[in-house]
Amino acid sequence: MKILFLFTFLFLILNSCQNSVEPDNSLNQVYLETDKTSYSKSDNISVLVKNKSNSEIQVTLRCRTFLEMFYQIRQDSIWSGNLGFNYMYLRCLNSVDTIKINEIFNYTLQSEKSEISDSIGTYRLVLKYYSLTENVPDTTYSNSFEIR
Repeated sequence: MKILFLFTFLFLILNSCQNSVEPDNSLNQVYLETDKTSYSKSDNISVLVKNKSNSEIQVTLRCRTFLEMFYQIRQDSIWSGNLGFNYMYLRCLNSVDTIKINEIFNYTLQSEKSEISDSIGTYRLVLKYYSLTENVPDTTYSNSFEIR
C-alpha cells in the first residue's frame, strides 16, 4: 500500500512539474486589433497588426495599398464565413510587407472603400499571414466591433 501511495505521489509531482515548464504561447502571437469597438457608418477603422510572435511575418498588400484581409458578420451568435472586401477582387500587382518581431503595422480601413460600413451589425476582421521562421501560413481574428 505504501508503494502504491509513493508511486501516485511521484506521478502527481512529475506531471505538475512538467505542466509548469511548458512555454507560455500567449506571448507568441500575432494580434489583429481595431482602435474602437463601436463605429458609425462614416467612421474609418484603424487596424493594428501586432507581431508578438517569435518570427517575422509577412502580410500581403493588395494593389500595393490595401491590407489583404477578410471580414465576418455575427448573426444569431454565429460568425459567417470569410467575406472579401471589394478591393480583394481587383486585378493588380500585390506586394508583401514584412512585420518584424515586436513591431506594429498600422492600417486604416476607409469607410468609403469598405462595404461593412453599408450596414449595421457586429463584425470582426480576418488576417491571413505567413510566418517566416515556421514557413507556414496562419490566420488571426480581430476583436469584434459594431457598425451602428
